[in-house]
Amino acid sequence: MRFVTATLIVLCLAVVPAAADVQLKFNDSHSGDTTLISVKDGMVRMETGDGLSLYNVAGDTIAVADRNDKTYFRMNRAELKSRMSQMQGMMSQMQAQLRERLKDLPADQRRMVEQQMGGLLAAQAPQRQASKPDLRATGSEQEVAGYRCRQYTLGQSGQKIKEFCVASRKTLGMSEKDFSALSSLFSFLGDMAASARSLDGDDTDMTELGALADMGGVPVQTHNLQSGKNSRLLSVSTSALSAELFRMPDGYQARDPFGSMPAR
Repeated sequence: MRFVTATLIVLCLAVVPAAADVQLKFNDSHSGDTTLISVKDGMVRMETGDGLSLYNVAGDTIAVADRNDKTYFRMNRAELKSRMSQMQGMMSQMQAQLRERLKDLPADQRRMVEQQMGGLLAAQAPQRQASKPDLRATGSEQEVAGYRCRQYTLGQSGQKIKEFCVASRKTLGMSEKDFSALSSLFSFLGDMAASARSLDGDDTDMTELGALADMGGVPVQTHNLQSGKNSRLLSVSTSALSAELFRMPDGYQARDPFGSMPAR
């Protein structure tokens, strides 16, 4: 009886598929750069050009490295929000001081100073509420690199800005855990982009990141209707990946992501 029970257990385990690691390779037709996204056990490595990002869903932490000068910074989402709130407070204080100094200048001199410091002053101006990205499925499908994907459009403020073709995690051979980690990374990068935009007023090219999780898959083709940039999946590998790949390389020096701001 024990032998039969043990045999049944072995057979049950044999039919449960192991969660495969996955590596996605993309090409940017505009710059020619290749982006490699590797996912393993809730960890994500993303590398393109001189940049390297390592994300771990445990702790919701990202490390971003510059491979030229071999420096990196590390933060979690809570720290990002806290630091950005601190920086916005400092910017508001600086804004008040500048306005106080400018108000007594003659109109022509004030306009000259405002023009010279326009970017800074614009960054400190009260932020308009950004409209929520409008993500819509078109109902169309196509194949990219041999993988079936669904077409989406992304609009903002009534204007269509990007087109995506999204393949499901199952189609790409991703486990639910790894897809969740990748979606969490996209969300984190979206928060970083939104924080940067709130400080400098720049309409970053990463507007869509916060909406990617709603697509239920991975964009295997992206077309930016404003810049003309295109990104396309080249290949997918489900070979086992070494855990060392998801650690910061030796010889890299940590730095404060917020420059001269005091560390908490």
